[in-house]
Formats: sequence, structure tokens, C-alpha cells
Amino acid sequence: MRKFGKILQFIEELSKKRATKPTLLLKLSAILIGLAVLILLAQLWNSSQPIKSISISGTSFLSPAEVKGAIEDASIINVPKNKIKYEDLASKLRGNPYIAETYMHEGIHSLNIEVKERNPVALLANNYGELQYVDKDGQLLPYRVFHSVVDMPIITGVYDGEKLDSAKMLSSISIINEIRTARFSFLYNFISEVHCNLKLKSFELFTSDSGTKILLGNTDNLQAKLSNIYDFFQYKIGNIKDKKVKYIDARWAEQIITKYDNI
Repeated sequence: MRKFGKILQFIEELSKKRATKPTLLLKLSAILIGLAVLILLAQLWNSSQPIKSISISGTSFLSPAEVKGAIEDASIINVPKNKIKYEDLASKLRGNPYIAETYMHEGIHSLNIEVKERNPVALLANNYGELQYVDKDGQLLPYRVFHSVVDMPIITGVYDGEKLDSAKMLSSISIINEIRTARFSFLYNFISEVHCNLKLKSFELFTSDSGTKILLGNTDNLQAKLSNIYDFFQYKIGNIKDKKVKYIDARWAEQIITKYDNI
């Protein structure tokens, strides 16, 4: 419809100009009007065509079948596109907490639903061992089993009794988001737990191989601390793999200290 309006506007502007060749102008106007009519008819025909197939794209944690299942009660197949309420369709899909946004792409007889997921980056455990997922923005997501294996660190210690300390949870997520960057990606699979000590207002990391404790302190100078930890495990792990490490102290930006059981 916008294209049709622009063509009519162009014709009107032409008619206001002094025409030195009125016959040529008349022919051009007729061609443009005919083209506008064809475009309008094509748009009307396309919008009246029924949807015969639905495809899902953009999923990684969710399965396409699960996304389709959220709209199985909606009348789409064999319904003309101009009769489908896309806002209602999108609202049904966003009822799944793992779906952040949806984009609808029409073909002549097809509909592709592109999904943008909320991807969990960590597990969150309360004091009773109950689990939830958390995405990179700190959005809590219900625990569930995914069709693919998901390996991610767990956040503990951010509950004071039954109350979640949201600030400490977000600080834990900021640590995880930092180790997920390309610079520290090695640490994301190497760290199995981010623990918050509410009394000391500090954080501890635990390695996935041996459960070695890493004292991180607060989140000040976080990049410098993680850089020290990264370098330590990348270049010195061969020197300590046969020794029993009690803990690694990485609370300072300028140094890292290793405490062994026999020292």
C-alpha cells in the first residue's frame, strides 16, 4: 500500500509541472497507474493465500517441536495470512519463559517463526538444593532437562535463608559473563562453581577437575584477577598437578598465591 501511495504522489507531482509533451506524460501516467494496480493486486492475492507449512528457526536449547507445540491450538494451517492474528501468536510463544522474542517471516504458502531464546549461562541453587537456570542478564528460568547436554557452572550461597540476594546473584552473573568472553573462555569449562560468602561479602570459585578453591574476594579489578587465574592455570598447572593444592588466593590484582596442603 505504501508503494501504491508513492506512485500516486509521483504522478500528482508530474501533473503539476508544465508538460512539453502531454502525450508522453499521459502514457507514462497510464503505465505507472497500471504498475500500481498490479502491485496492489499482487499484495492482496499474496495476503489471501493460506499457510500450508510452518517452520521454526533460531532454537538451540529448545526443540522446534516444543516451539510448535506452544501454538498447536492456534488456527494457522489452511488459514489465509490476512486472517491470522500474529500478535496473539507471538504472545502464545512468549508464554514460554525461554523465548525472549519472535519474528514472523511469510512465504507464499509458508510461515517461518524465528525464535530468540533466553540462553542460560549458569545454574542457581538455593539452600534446599532446588535448582533454577539464570541467563546472562540475571533472568531466572525454571529448571528443566534439555534435549542437548548443557554444561555450565553453578551459583551457590546467594540465598539468605529463603530470600535471594539479587545484588549478589547479579555479581555472580557478572563473574560468569566475564569468564565467558573470548579472552577467558578456557575458564568457563574449567570453573564448576561460583560461591558467594554472604558474611564476608566475597566470592570463591571452584575448579571442575579437583574442586580446588580459588579465593576471588569482591568483584573489584575483576579482569585483572581473572587474568592472573587464567595465566596460572594455563602455564603452571603442569607444575601443580601432582601436588595437593589447598586453595589459590587471587584476591589481589598484582599477584596470586598458592597454598598447598603440606605447607
